[in-house]
Amino acid sequence: PERHRDEYAKFAGLPWEETVRYLAAYRANLGRMRRAAEERGIGVVLCTPVYNRFAAPFESTLPMETSERVRSEFTALRTRIEATLPAFVRHLSPDEGWQHVFHFDWVRERGERAPADLPGRRVLHGALAGVDGLLPRPKREARDAYAALERVLHGTDDPAERAALARCEPLLTSALALVPHHPRTLFELGLVRLALRSGVDDSGLAARALELAGALDRAPRRASRATTELVRAAAREPMGSATVLLDADGLFAASSPDGLVGFELMIDECHLSLGGIVAFSAELARVLEGAGR
Repeated sequence: PERHRDEYAKFAGLPWEETVRYLAAYRANLGRMRRAAEERGIGVVLCTPVYNRFAAPFESTLPMETSERVRSEFTALRTRIEATLPAFVRHLSPDEGWQHVFHFDWVRERGERAPADLPGRRVLHGALAGVDGLLPRPKREARDAYAALERVLHGTDDPAERAALARCEPLLTSALALVPHHPRTLFELGLVRLALRSGVDDSGLAARALELAGALDRAPRRASRATTELVRAAAREPMGSATVLLDADGLFAASSPDGLVGFELMIDECHLSLGGIVAFSAELARVLEGAGR
């Protein structure tokens, strides 16, 4: 990824107001493609794209209308947050786009030793119970991310880290009181809440924070709740012939703990793992067979 930094700079500084325009264009394109197919008598299957709730947002610019006073107070809080967050949370919320975990990180270089079983894996249930989504040859970057995620999902026994998490939670909520829809702060709040409760999210607050962080990411590089809802809405639009909806993200979410699709089924923010591809293909075959196509 570090060799492709221009790719991650593409949306640097993009304000939310511009992101909304990208989403509107995406929705319009869905409608145009569906109409073009149906005008030619071609059946349509619309599929909700699956997205990784544990992949950090890429861009978190402040709203354009944010006052200088709020910007100053928010920046001061963010400085305190970044100085307080435990290293394993910071690892999952990198500063630069190229520092995220990507599909590049799942193929070991020749001669590199194979790792032991990766930590941080959660048990899938429902329709995808038993799916083994991991690739067998992760590089160090992927293993490090999994080790950090394990501490989020299973908690940490380190008293200093637990104290830091406890200090961070009110700082994060204070920052969101100033800028309620800041993606990175929402993402970190979701991770901190999970880590403080050893991965248990009975209240659903952590899941909501992680979902909202993805939906509000300024960089339209991946799917999110925003795009899946647009696909579902497009499938409901009445047209000349029936359109079939393959709600892949709904299926994957229903099979993931707390509805949070993660690295069990994905290898970065948007690419499915081998097990995820097999599960998706099986669902596609089922939907097509049911539609008589």
